[in-house]
Order: sequence, then structure tokens, then C-alpha cells
Amino acid sequence: ESYKRSDFKAAVTRGVNKNSGPFTFDFYHRLSQVQLELIAGDDIMLEDLLDAEITLKNVITDGFYSYTGGNPDQVTAGTTIADIIPCGALHMQDDRVVGKKAILIPQTLTATSILEIRIGSTVITSNFTNQLTLNSGESTMLSITINREGLIYFVLDSDW
Repeated sequence: ESYKRSDFKAAVTRGVNKNSGPFTFDFYHRLSQVQLELIAGDDIMLEDLLDAEITLKNVITDGFYSYTGGNPDQVTAGTTIADIIPCGALHMQDDRVVGKKAILIPQTLTATSILEIRIGSTVITSNFTNQLTLNSGESTMLSITINREGLIYFVLDSDW
């Protein structure tokens, strides 16, 4: 439970020695954030989306970061595959429902990764056939239009 809102930041400072005097560290996000916004399609009521249960299925959930070698700006994805339930509380904002996000290991979501949204007894899924690359230190907004026949999502970059 305590790791639901976890993040990982790191700072690298080069060219510093014991005679350099005071210096500051600039910390940067090393994981990737995915924010979700839900838009009601023709046959869905916006209010119904407030009860949506969202799962990102078949995503990489482990990774490695080296402080001493390799690329210090990057987390390397591991091999453990599992499902992630985004954290947060859904609420209405204008003509959409927002409030859920997930912090993930940087990776490329492919056709084997699935976005599942459950509204009552209806389960709607979509895989990432177009591939979605989640980069270290970046936030990605998935803007998802939901119809009973399926999901249509658009990827938008956002600040983190």
C-alpha cells in the first residue's frame, strides 16, 4: 500500500571534488508517469466513468538503475510482467473524468500490453498495437474515449 505513490529521483553531478566548494544537486524523475483522462463516447454517460476501474495489464514492473556505470540518466527495464492499477481518485473536470495515474518503469507498451476499463459489469479492453514508449523522466497523458464497442486513446505529452 505504501508504494502506490512511489517515485524515484536521482541527481548526477560531474566535475566536483573536495575542493570545489558548495554545490547543488538537481534531482530528476527516473521513472515514467502515465496520467489517464476518460471521455464519454456516444453510448456512455460521463457520470458512469466516475466508477470506472482501470488496469494496465502485462507491463514491466521491475528495473535497474546504476549509480556507477552505464547511462546515469536511465532506468533499464527488467523482465517481471504484472498488472498495475493506477492510483488516485476519479473526478469530473469539464467534459472528462480525470484523477488516475501510474508510475511505471520506462518501457515500450506493445500489443501484449492491455488497457482494461471496467464500468459496472462491462469490461472494455484495448492493446497498444501502435506501441507507446514511456521514457524515463517523462509524463504521458492517455486521453481515452470510451464506447461500449471499445476504446480509442490518444497520447499527449504533459509536464511532470
